[in-house]
Amino acid sequence: MSSYQFDQIDRDILERLQRDGRVSIKRLSQEVHLSAPAVGERVRRLESLGVIEGYTLRVNPGAMGFQIRATIIVMLQSGRKDAFLQFIQDEPEIAEADELPGKTDAILRVYCTTAERFFALVSRIREYGATDSYIHMEHYKHIPLLPETDAAP
Repeated sequence: MSSYQFDQIDRDILERLQRDGRVSIKRLSQEVHLSAPAVGERVRRLESLGVIEGYTLRVNPGAMGFQIRATIIVMLQSGRKDAFLQFIQDEPEIAEADELPGKTDAILRVYCTTAERFFALVSRIREYGATDSYIHMEHYKHIPLLPETDAAP
């Protein structure tokens, strides 16, 4: 995939699809000034390259009752990684989990309906290691992720 050269039209298509994955090929073709068949072919190529992994929607966690949005940093106890990896798969309040390099081992994005549920989750995580928790107060920014091109700034 690294040999594929993205151009500005690819960037425009990706930016628009990330803002609204339900946009029609016809509308998308009008916005990027290409024919619908050409845009459809570009979208299929981006899908086949694995750049577009799927189509989804963003939801407002607060509107669904998730009052606590937080990040938890985990420093695992020696030998607890496998058990921890199984644990996070079974916890529905853990939405994302990534491995980190350095002194910390993992970063978790969690959504909880109450502070009590959040503190209970943190307690369960502490069975696997030390934690640092950060409750998110306000969301400031969300941008689409776009590839670089020769023409990109």
